[in-house]
Amino acid sequence: MSERTMKLYVRFFYASFASFSFGIATQQIMMSLLIILGTGLTVAGYQRFASAYSGIQSAGIFLGIMLALVITHQFLTDFQDQARFHWAFVVLWSVSIPLVRQINWSTLHRILVIVSVPGLLFSMYTLLEPAEFMWALKINSFHMYPRAYGFVSNPITNAEGLVVIAGWTLARLPHIQGKRERNWLVAHLVAIALIIVFSRVRAGIVGLILVFAIHAMLIHKHRAKLLTGALGILLIFVLTIPIFGFNKASIDERLALTQHSLRIFQDHPLIGIGCDQFDKYPGEGIPPDSHPHNTLLAIATELGLFGLLAFLWLMFTIARRLVLLVMQYRWIKDDLNWVTLAIANAFVLFLVFGLTDYNFGDTELLIFHGFHWALMFRIPLQHETLETAD
Repeated sequence: MSERTMKLYVRFFYASFASFSFGIATQQIMMSLLIILGTGLTVAGYQRFASAYSGIQSAGIFLGIMLALVITHQFLTDFQDQARFHWAFVVLWSVSIPLVRQINWSTLHRILVIVSVPGLLFSMYTLLEPAEFMWALKINSFHMYPRAYGFVSNPITNAEGLVVIAGWTLARLPHIQGKRERNWLVAHLVAIALIIVFSRVRAGIVGLILVFAIHAMLIHKHRAKLLTGALGILLIFVLTIPIFGFNKASIDERLALTQHSLRIFQDHPLIGIGCDQFDKYPGEGIPPDSHPHNTLLAIATELGLFGLLAFLWLMFTIARRLVLLVMQYRWIKDDLNWVTLAIANAFVLFLVFGLTDYNFGDTELLIFHGFHWALMFRIPLQHETLETAD
């Protein structure tokens, strides 16, 4: 492969990875172009398509079970319903080992941060819009004040993406020599924290504090600063509760959805009800077009016990490989020292947000997290070489 072609391939990946901040349309276009380019390079004999190290089989098994259940549900309904599945999961096969070897990780992080800036500015405008602010003062209530969503579909999706970016920044900050870049990244972190707190995304606040705490445990040199940051976020959130309230209605709705989802799972325990079919099973107090607000429960509801077990195996495989990668590269002076930690941060945040929302079922988030998992399966452990890849 020529140097020019490889540079184009890598740049497409940078753009695809960072496209989360510009919303689902941009993401789909960039992801599709990346897959087309990778397929073309494979046909031309420049690389093995979607080559990966051990563990990717668990993702293939889950995808296979999901597709098999889609066909099963189509057969059971006489093919009357539109076939639906979480197609964005194929992003795990959108990159290859040769591509990952050519990534400049600092450049990838810089692009991720820079591309997020327009969404951050729009989020700040949403939170500081004069008309909304004056109206809240007039009625003496901020309980229904707008939440920031950037250029993505909703505030929770926006918050999850921003905290993942913050995780990348926290992982890389101790390795940055330039004072100016460090200061800009700290300012970016502060902006993310304020947007999430004032958007009242509880999972985002918990996730951000957790990431700060993880880094405080791992990075002794900056422990005091990191713990101060975590406590600062918590303090601001506590101080804003009397102003914005705690949105008990949202909690009650989630509890009702949880109970309804458990009933559906009890009625359809083996193969579930199919992907994105929750709205066809109405219940008392359940809003239309709703879904379970817990990833494991949603997977169980949609794909039954077979799908849930396959998903749990995939999560275990990812967690195990990430622990091994972080432990292996932690003491090595290489960019992968902080990159593996950044990817681990993203996975922890996927689990945290998945407790209160169905982030696997959100296409924007599935593409974004899927890229992280794709990278993880292509960063080698000590005993792995290109010859041992699948």
